[in-house]
Amino acid sequence: MSRALPPVPKDVSRSVSQFLNSLRETVQIQAGMGRGNTLDRAVTFRDLKKAIGTDDLSSVATKSATGVVTAFNDPMPTKPTNFAAFGMFNMVGLEWDRPKADWYAATEIYRVDVTDDLTATPVFSEAEYVGTSATGFFSDLVEPARTFVYWARHLNRDYQAGDISSPEGTRASTSESPEQVLVKFSEEVAGSNNFKWLRSDLSIMDTINRTLQGSGLGDSGLADLINGSATLSDMLAEQAMSEALSKHTQTESIQQQFAKNYARLSGGIHAAVNADEAYVLRIQELESKWENDLGNIVDAKITEFDTVLSSAEGAIAQAIRNFTVDYDGTNVSLQQLASTTASQGGVYEAQWGVKTSVAGLQGGVGFLNDGTQTSFVVDAQTFAVTGGNENVFPFIIKDGKTVIDKAFIQDAEIYNLLAANIVAERVKVGLSFSSPSITGGSIDGATLTIGDRFSVSQDGIMRTRDGFFEGNVAAKSGYLENVRIDESCTIEGTLYAQNIEGDIVDRTVIVVDREIEVGPREVYILIQGTISPGLLGATEERVLVVSGIALDHQGGGGSTSNFDVYLRLDGSVVQKFHSHNVEEEGSVTVQLGCHIPKGTAEHTFAVELRPDVNDNILVQQSAIVADVFKTGSTFKNVSGLHY
Repeated sequence: MSRALPPVPKDVSRSVSQFLNSLRETVQIQAGMGRGNTLDRAVTFRDLKKAIGTDDLSSVATKSATGVVTAFNDPMPTKPTNFAAFGMFNMVGLEWDRPKADWYAATEIYRVDVTDDLTATPVFSEAEYVGTSATGFFSDLVEPARTFVYWARHLNRDYQAGDISSPEGTRASTSESPEQVLVKFSEEVAGSNNFKWLRSDLSIMDTINRTLQGSGLGDSGLADLINGSATLSDMLAEQAMSEALSKHTQTESIQQQFAKNYARLSGGIHAAVNADEAYVLRIQELESKWENDLGNIVDAKITEFDTVLSSAEGAIAQAIRNFTVDYDGTNVSLQQLASTTASQGGVYEAQWGVKTSVAGLQGGVGFLNDGTQTSFVVDAQTFAVTGGNENVFPFIIKDGKTVIDKAFIQDAEIYNLLAANIVAERVKVGLSFSSPSITGGSIDGATLTIGDRFSVSQDGIMRTRDGFFEGNVAAKSGYLENVRIDESCTIEGTLYAQNIEGDIVDRTVIVVDREIEVGPREVYILIQGTISPGLLGATEERVLVVSGIALDHQGGGGSTSNFDVYLRLDGSVVQKFHSHNVEEEGSVTVQLGCHIPKGTAEHTFAVELRPDVNDNILVQQSAIVADVFKTGSTFKNVSGLHY
């Protein structure tokens, strides 16, 4: 079985991705695919039958005197220590001190959602079960922008639960995703007066009207005057002021013209006052125009509008500057705004800004303070801070991307991080960590899985398909199957074995269950067979020893008898025993031996009994034994049969 399910496709929606990731993690844990605690893997009845020979659960556990089913009689678990929770975007990470005691099996996690009432103080009895982990870390997959209260409690191997981490629980919140925050903040900025002015037409009349309506002074006489004029030029005309109860008008106009070309300066200062309000307007226009016979027109204009207004409803002080160039149908404009307003409706605003428009492309910068918050909006495709540098600037926003050369950030929430080098004092990973190489450090309280051939559980159980050890291996207990030891092996305790070949001894026996009489000059085979190379024959010289041969004189022809016993190896006599006048009814025990040369060939051996002429020999009841030994290293400098 594969060690992991395929990852969730990236093209699915975020909510579906969260669900599929949770489902994927659950399936991998239950199927034992390398995720989570190995104790959480689902066990089938087939597993039980294979492991312990039975699928009867009642025969696996034992019952105490109180009738509680238990298998280990473990002590009650201790209270979790250093339990902490930290929120991410789509999950909450939980960590605690993993107990080192033998009784520890796992830790249960519970939670209560308090998103709808952040002042709530839930208790453990209200909590729902979330999951179990034995690694000292748990990832709870949840939605962004949620707040939870968590509890933890340990389980022993009898699955008895201990005390909870704390009565009040541990609180943690997930963050809104950057996409959610961007959408929310973008809607707020787009709905602000600051942004609306930046995106509005570069019309002085429109700007004045926007200010009057926004401040609640849209019913003033100034508003009536402006609404009755299509352009500032109309307002310069004397008849536009005819309905003012009290007014003063000062106008000026200078114009020079040549054919269709002209240069003009016009302007005026208008003041009006009555029982309800008082205001002053100052308007000035500078314009130059060139036109040829083909109808090509080039026009340049600077328009200035200053106004102050005071009334019982509020006050306005505003200055607007418009710079406009029209070149053969292409308009290039810039507007400067400085405005302060206050009204009895509680509308207070101080606004400053510059906006531009070139051939329909508009952008600018605006600052607004409404007494509750300030807003600084830059409406530009590229924004940069040079920092005094000439080539590489430290801060640039371009094409929707922000580029920062160096930054010191106290807190940062990043949904997707692509980095070449990361240096951190502490890194917490909620779901998974992938890397082709990990150098240094230690892994505590986790399950380590490498491919489908190697794993180490948090209980210290290592499973591997193959292993090669060049150093020392120390083990207190265990078992080995099909093991080969190429060099020396020292056993200082007791060796128990059902079958030992080669290095110690190999033995065969011929049982003589009755007395056998062998007549004169007969050749009688006492034992014979074939010796294979075995495990050591090719590299080690061995020794053949035949013992347990019991022979007796059986009379006939005299009071003594003689006989020969030969040991043959591959047909050749390698040792001979000759009796010397064995007395009547006498008994002789014979033992023979020889060296077996090393090699891969098989060797035949045989032991022959040959009575002498006129002698009968009786083979007594016994066990004739043939042993093959390795020539060991215990004896040194062995010699004999000499004076």
